[in-house]
Amino acid sequence: MKKQLYIGVCFTFLFCTIHAQNSPKKVNELGLGFTSINNYSLQYRWGNETRMFRITGSVTGLMGGSSNNNNNNIQTDTSQTSTVTKLHSSSPFNMTATLNLSMLHIKPIFDKEKFGLVYGPMIGASYNYLHNRNSSTIDYYTASVITKTLEQESTSTGQTIKPYLGFVFGLMYKITNNIIIYGEVAPNIYYSYFTTYSKITNKTIYNAGFSTTISKNKLDNQSYNYGISNLTNSNAMITIVYRFYKDTH
Repeated sequence: MKKQLYIGVCFTFLFCTIHAQNSPKKVNELGLGFTSINNYSLQYRWGNETRMFRITGSVTGLMGGSSNNNNNNIQTDTSQTSTVTKLHSSSPFNMTATLNLSMLHIKPIFDKEKFGLVYGPMIGASYNYLHNRNSSTIDYYTASVITKTLEQESTSTGQTIKPYLGFVFGLMYKITNNIIIYGEVAPNIYYSYFTTYSKITNKTIYNAGFSTTISKNKLDNQSYNYGISNLTNSNAMITIVYRFYKDTH
């Protein structure tokens, strides 16, 4: 009985040792993905050499400056009305944040030590925020005296939420055991929900401030659409990663 138990323990130990030797190595990767020079994402991957989970996140934004423009229409006849127009505009603030999760399968091809086929499902969402502001002032003069001032200010704010479900398909090339390049396309089906809010305020000031009228117009709008995106090579992403192997002992 003891002999049979000893043989069983030996076979179990031998099976576990062979299985551990043949199992894919556990790895982690940190990467930087590019779809253009100004559009990049941070990536973290974990799993093994044949299947990995990946989380990808990016935040891109554009914040512009402001500009002023004056337009004078001065009449030589002081009995006529002259105008001085002042325009102020600010470039829009535009920010987009994206987060997605993928489960990637890696199948060696060609030189099995260097090349691999990468494919798997992906789910994610993006959020966009846009804000814009413009203003103008028109002063009316008669005999060099301000008789009326018109002020207008317009602001608009838009938000877009876009969840999507897609599929990743690409290739990998192992430069060294630690440096790897991935190239991929990720067509997806998306649903986009867009809301916008705009407000226009008009103020008229008569006789240098002795009389003022104010009017405001507000507009809310909501819309949605859906479709398929990222079907062309122009949306391909190149990712450079650093791989480090997890010690399982």
